[in-house]
Amino acid sequence: MWVTVATPEEVAALRAAGSFPLHKTRKGGIEALALAPDAPGLVASAGGDGSVQLYDVTATRSVAELLGHTKRVTGVAFAGSARVVLSASADHTVRVWRAADEGYAQAAAVDAGAEVVAVAAHPTCPYAVSAAADGSWALDDVEEGARLATVRDEEAAAYSTAALHPDGLILVTGTTEGAVRVWETRTQKRVAAFGEHSGAIAGVSFSENGYHMATAAADGVRLWDLRKLKNFATLTPFGENVPATCVSFDHSGLYLAVGGPEGTHAVRFGPDAKSLLVGASDHNLRYFTL
Repeated sequence: MWVTVATPEEVAALRAAGSFPLHKTRKGGIEALALAPDAPGLVASAGGDGSVQLYDVTATRSVAELLGHTKRVTGVAFAGSARVVLSASADHTVRVWRAADEGYAQAAAVDAGAEVVAVAAHPTCPYAVSAAADGSWALDDVEEGARLATVRDEEAAAYSTAALHPDGLILVTGTTEGAVRVWETRTQKRVAAFGEHSGAIAGVSFSENGYHMATAAADGVRLWDLRKLKNFATLTPFGENVPATCVSFDHSGLYLAVGGPEGTHAVRFGPDAKSLLVGASDHNLRYFTL
């Protein structure tokens, strides 16, 4: 697998190849990014302006604009392919979008009852997993556009982010108070909890093999071994007491991208870590490549 992955020297040599203004400047910029699993270069960008933009960074062209949310879009994901997009919003909804004859059309809107802070697609089932600011998470049927289950965390004041493990068996939720909780998606039971961060959890990412997890918060990045449920390293790439705003492993698990406090809200590696996408508060999608 690692034969084609970028070397450390190549990652260090990534240079800006484009900056694309995808969202309105007055609305907070880009909140989240997702890469299509079957369409190299296709990026979904969640905007503070309430839109989802689909953009092809290799062809440098807009593919579609998804309109329907009435408040900022906080999360976005592709569900299995480029043909189905999930979006989460502060307008209390999770929405499903499907490729149509001309662009994309909204297929469903599920009322979450509170601001939704994150959404992910289950890797093996047509389900969406989302987390809300009221300290609840939910499973939605993507095909039917219906809510299957809502799980309330009685100990969490509010969720700030969430991420689904690559095998879909566990969900990790982060709270505004720095706690990290691990849930089994099948039984909807909490199986572990960590509380070592200070400040809200800003981002969660898993290595593709599922062994390691990274969490970002005001006190930096912590790396966790999920087999031992142990924090084995703490990173402060921007200095002590300087917050990390987002975090993302590359597909190989060899590299970790971390966003800093200068308006970076989302980071994603492209295939083989030979490109990097950065979403910022100034509404620009930045594309770095060899």
